[in-house]
Amino acid sequence: MKGMRAYIWSAFSILCLVCSLAAQDLSTRIQLLLREAREEEEQGRLELAAQKYQAILGLSPREVAAYNGLGNLYLMQERNEDAVSALKSAVSIDSTFAPSHALLGMAYYQVGQFRAAQEEFDHALRLRPNDPKTTFFLARTVAQLGNLQEAAELLEKVQHADPQNAEASYTLAYIYAQLADLTFARLQERHPDSYLIDLLAGTVAESKQQYGEAIEHYRNAAAKAGTTRGVHYALGNALYLNSQLPEGLAEFKRELEIDPKNYMACVQAALILLPTDPEQALNLTTRAERVQPESAPAFLVRGRALLALKKPTEAIADLKRAAALDPQEVTVHFQLANAYRQVGSAREAEQETETFERLQKASQNISRTDSRR
Repeated sequence: MKGMRAYIWSAFSILCLVCSLAAQDLSTRIQLLLREAREEEEQGRLELAAQKYQAILGLSPREVAAYNGLGNLYLMQERNEDAVSALKSAVSIDSTFAPSHALLGMAYYQVGQFRAAQEEFDHALRLRPNDPKTTFFLARTVAQLGNLQEAAELLEKVQHADPQNAEASYTLAYIYAQLADLTFARLQERHPDSYLIDLLAGTVAESKQQYGEAIEHYRNAAAKAGTTRGVHYALGNALYLNSQLPEGLAEFKRELEIDPKNYMACVQAALILLPTDPEQALNLTTRAERVQPESAPAFLVRGRALLALKKPTEAIADLKRAAALDPQEVTVHFQLANAYRQVGSAREAEQETETFERLQKASQNISRTDSRR
C-alpha cells in the first residue's frame, strides 16, 4: 500500500512537471508569435500580421495583446466594424488596459458612434491621464457631439503638452472658427440691429486684408454706434490700411473727440501727419506718451517727428526708448541710424544699421516660413 502511494505521488509530480513545461512552451510560443506579428506589421505586411494574431488566439483565446493588435490592424485597414469587435473582446477580458479602450474609442469614432467613442476615451484617460493622443481624439469626438467649448479646452491641453503638434493646432483653429461663427449667428439672431454685428464683420474682413469690405462694415457700425468708443478708430485704421489717408485722419480725430485718452488714435493721426505737419505730429505723440508712457509706437513716431524738425539729439532719446520697449521693432533702428548720422556719430550709426539689417533678415525668414505652412 505504501508503495502504491509512492507510485501515485511520483506519477502526479511527473504530470505537474509535464503541464508546467507545456505551459512554458505555450507562453514562449505566444511571445514568439507576438514578436513576429509586430515585425510583419512594421514591414507593412498587415495580412501576415493578422494571421499571426489569429494563430495566437487559436492557442490562447483570452490573449488581450492579440485582440489589441488585431483591432489596431483592422483600423489601419479601415475594417472598422471588425476593429470594434476585436477591441470589445480585449476590454471585456482586461478592462484596465488603456490602449485597448483608446483604440476602441477610435473604432467607434470611425463608425460614427460618437457617444460610445467618448466613453472609451474617458475610460482610457482615467487609466492613463493626460495622454496627448487620446486627449486629441476625445476633443474631436466631443466636437462631433456639439461640445465645441469642451473640445477647445481639451485641444489647449494637447497644445500645452506638445506645442509642435500641427494637427492639434489646425483642429483648434478650426474649432475656434466654428465657435466664432456660432457666436456671430447668435448675435445676429438676438441683436439684429446691433452695431457690434458690423464691427465684428469689419474685424473679420480686415484680418483677411479685405479693407474695402471692412470700411463698409465699420461705416455701418459707426452710423449705429453714436459716441461709442473705438468704432471710429477701427474705421480710421481700415482707411489708413487702404491708403485713404485724409479720410483716415478725419476718423482718428473724430475718435479723439469721443475718447481723448485713445493714445493709439493720437499715434495713427500723427503717422499720417508726419510728412506734411511734423509739429502737429509731435504734439499728438507727446499727448499719447502722457496717456501711455510705455507705448513704443508713440516714442517711435515722436522720434521721427523730431528728426523731421531737425532735432536729432532729442530724437535719439525717444527712439532708444522705443527700441527698449519693443526690441523686435525693425524700423526704429533704421531711424536711429539716420539720427546718429545727423549728429556725426558714425560708429553708432553703423551699429544701428547692422542691427536693422539683421532684424529685417530675420523677419523676412519668418515670413517665408509662415508662407510655406
